[in-house]
Amino acid sequence: MPEGNTHPVGGEAPVLLAGTTRAGTTLLSLMLGHHPRIAFVGELEWVWDHPHGPGDLPSYHRWVLTNRHFRNHGLHLDTSLDFDGLVRSFAARMRKLGDPKKKPIYGFQLHRHYDEALDAWPEARVIHIVRDGRDVCASWLKFGWLGNAYKAGVEWRDALDAWERTKARIDPKRMAEVRFEDLIAAPERELTRLCAHLGTSFDPATLRYHEDTTYEPVDPKQAEKWRKQLSPREIRLFESVAGETLARYGYPPSGQPQQSLPPGASVALNLHNRLSHHRKRLERLGPSLWLADIVGRHVGPSWLESAVQLHINELENAEMK
Repeated sequence: MPEGNTHPVGGEAPVLLAGTTRAGTTLLSLMLGHHPRIAFVGELEWVWDHPHGPGDLPSYHRWVLTNRHFRNHGLHLDTSLDFDGLVRSFAARMRKLGDPKKKPIYGFQLHRHYDEALDAWPEARVIHIVRDGRDVCASWLKFGWLGNAYKAGVEWRDALDAWERTKARIDPKRMAEVRFEDLIAAPERELTRLCAHLGTSFDPATLRYHEDTTYEPVDPKQAEKWRKQLSPREIRLFESVAGETLARYGYPPSGQPQQSLPPGASVALNLHNRLSHHRKRLERLGPSLWLADIVGRHVGPSWLESAVQLHINELENAEMK
């Protein structure tokens, strides 16, 4: 495609790089973001994360002022705007701060709220990246984001189902898909294809992302790490609920015996997930902050909830460095 064919993704409409957390969205955004014509300026799903939705703007205003992404990006809250206006103002500010070279193509990572993003930018180009759910599961468990492989299987399956529903409303000409495993096995081939989708040509700079980031160079060994990181029981639990989704995306079964969950097992596994998740969160936050977080979110007052969230933000930012 010609170098100048960037109109569909320029101006108002960003590129939306969609995929679950730990699926490779950050790696791909770094690769594409090192292209001299492409910028990726951060995650955007957080703008729709308010627990009660955007209907109550005063509540949304209070919530967003303590949001980690809002604060880290140095954004401004214009209380005169409606919700859609706020979303666009946040996106515009993120682009201004995150793309000082004013590249003609820009985009955001998106881990959820696919439909909401498309409602905001119906003409956006979309790239979807998928990774073997068992590797995603291993990462989620490692970081304590979920408590067991059963819940990870449910979450991964449901996330891909949500993507499939969103995919049905996107013009195929505006959409490209890539598997993480293909990207790390043949990065130049896949990046050439994705750059063409965005209206530009491949540039070798996309493969030099590791020179000024904390990410390592492409390593095909990042595929199938689940074989060493998950126990046989965890693999069976994951595949018991997400096996069909794995097959749909071309990931072969592990060879572990198929596990049929008895009646009521899901209740016990969901309870175990909640307890395990709270235990890991307790270890991470410490007893005082963990308890204050629960009290602030479920009892109040609002000043306590805000103060606790700001403290949690500091911990999360430190963990990311």
